[in-house]
Amino acid sequence: MTRYYTVAAIGKDQIGIVAEVTRALFDVGSLILDSTNSILGGQFAMMLLVSTTDRVFRASIVSALRPVAAQFDLTAEVKEIAAEDVSAKAAPGRIYSLSVYGNKRPDMVYRVAQGIRDRGWNILGLSSGIKWAGQQEHGVMDIRVQVQDERRDVQSVMDSLLALERELGIHVQVLNEALVATTGS
Repeated sequence: MTRYYTVAAIGKDQIGIVAEVTRALFDVGSLILDSTNSILGGQFAMMLLVSTTDRVFRASIVSALRPVAAQFDLTAEVKEIAAEDVSAKAAPGRIYSLSVYGNKRPDMVYRVAQGIRDRGWNILGLSSGIKWAGQQEHGVMDIRVQVQDERRDVQSVMDSLLALERELGIHVQVLNEALVATTGS
């Protein structure tokens, strides 16, 4: 039987965190199935999905991460998840990358995420920030969304975002990731 765990680590960014966290997971017998990490305002955040044999329990992973957490002053969390909650196969639908930019607005991330949700699309990944253009701050977002209706093409996805563009005064660029994979661009 295979066990599955999510692992999260958060703390001040420092060189070596990824290497030491992944080494500790390897040493305890974990296989990293998926991972992401980011630096937010000088703070490091990492999330992983790992699998182990049925002989590796949550306490073993916590114990393996304890010295790493102490060395880097990290908060680490390990949660066991049920095998049926781990999706090895991608859900049906097309994946699109959205680039969103416009004047900085405190509600930009919320409103764009709400607009995506209201269309029944799933957000697979999102990063946001503030960029300077001359003397003006602009909000920028990179979002990966999954559109379950496979009949929708890039133009119909873009058309559905026009109202959001007008309402928020933003600009959205859409790229169908299947096109990128096909063309190699």
